[in-house]
Amino acid sequence: MARIRYLGRKIVWLVVTLYFVVTFNFVLFHLLPGNPVRLLARSGHLTPQAVAEITRVYGLNHPPLEQYVIYLRGLLHGQLGISYTYREPVSTLLGQYLGNTVILLAAATVLTIVLGVLAGVIAANRRGGGYDSTTITASVIGSGTPIVVFLAPPPSGLPVTAGDASVSP
Repeated sequence: MARIRYLGRKIVWLVVTLYFVVTFNFVLFHLLPGNPVRLLARSGHLTPQAVAEITRVYGLNHPPLEQYVIYLRGLLHGQLGISYTYREPVSTLLGQYLGNTVILLAAATVLTIVLGVLAGVIAANRRGGGYDSTTITASVIGSGTPIVVFLAPPPSGLPVTAGDASVSP
C-alpha cells in the first residue's frame, strides 16, 4: 500500500511539473518583445495578407487565455504544433529521428553500464590506491558536469549525421 501511495505521489508531481513547464513555455513566448508574427516570420517585410494568414494559422488572433486552452488541448492530443523552420508538424519531425535516438540511447546506456561496472570492479580490487581515487574523482566530476558540456558541436566543417540524414554545420 505504501508503494502505491509513493507511486501516486510521484505521478501527481510529474503532472504538476509538466503543467508548470508547459505553462512557462507558453508564457515565455508571449512575454517576448515585439509582434510574435514578425518574430515567427523573421522578416519585417510582410504583406498585410501574409501577417493575417500567419496570425490565423498559428491562432494568434485569439485572446491569450483562449490561445492557452487551445495550446493545452493540442498538447493533450499529441499535436505539438508546426515547426517554424520546416513548416511541418513537430510530431512528424520528432518521429523521423526517434529510431536513431533510441539506438543512440541504448548504445550509450549499455556502454555506460559496462564501463562503469568494469571500472568499479577494478577500483574495488585496488581499494585505496591511485586507480580507486582516480575512478572516484572522474565519476564525481562526470556526474556533476552538465550534459551540455559533453554535447559541444563538432569542429567546424565536420558533418553531423543521423542515419540517412546529414546536416552540415
